[in-house]
Amino acid sequence: MFAGCSLHVGAAAAHAATPAPASLAARLQRVADQQDIERLIADYSAFLAAKDFDSYGKLFAHGAFLGPQGQVIASGSEQVSALVRKYLGGDPGTTVRHMVTNTRIDIAPDGNSAQAESFLTTIQAKAGQPAEIFRIAVYKDRFKKVAGAWVFASRQEETAWVLEEREPVPPAAPANGQPASKPVGK
Repeated sequence: MFAGCSLHVGAAAAHAATPAPASLAARLQRVADQQDIERLIADYSAFLAAKDFDSYGKLFAHGAFLGPQGQVIASGSEQVSALVRKYLGGDPGTTVRHMVTNTRIDIAPDGNSAQAESFLTTIQAKAGQPAEIFRIAVYKDRFKKVAGAWVFASRQEETAWVLEEREPVPPAAPANGQPASKPVGK
């Protein structure tokens, strides 16, 4: 489709489909769990579209945003909120939408953790210009239950194609709890 573009579709090969629970109550719980996870995935895109960076950050109150090699870029509400504000908060004339599709959710047999893989197409429209596809990527998510509610444990984004780089992925977040800084010399 795109020269040099390779979408990783390892979810299908890496883990088998989640086996269906035997009892009706367990099956209903599995459906409810899947809907709760789907809502988290949808909230992620909705909060970005609304530039509601505080609500976006709260999605990661118990989790982390990971770089392409699995390094922690930001963890917890404040770091994640600051990171996304840095990348998407500066240009009020630009509209960005995250179209998340082909989501596969696998819930662990114990019902307390899950993983998902989705395709991402980012559409960007700068003031006075037509909208264009900005980025194509794969989201690799992990979820866990905290006090009976599903939360993001992590989200890793693997970019397959990008129209223009904003700036490189920052290094892992330092131990002092501050968001990772831009690499020296960049």
